[in-house]
Amino acid sequence: MQDAFSPLWGLPNTFLIGRDGKICKKHTGFAAKEQFEREIKALLAKR
Repeated sequence: MQDAFSPLWGLPNTFLIGRDGKICKKHTGFAAKEQFEREIKALLAKR
């Protein structure tokens, strides 16, 4: 694949971590700012 699409560096990975230190969400690839804001607000609302 790298030969066909060089340079191939990979996709970004983003993790949202809850207050307990556990991974709550994982995103592979690009995501919109609004999506992250919704998910973060939902996590912050959990107490």
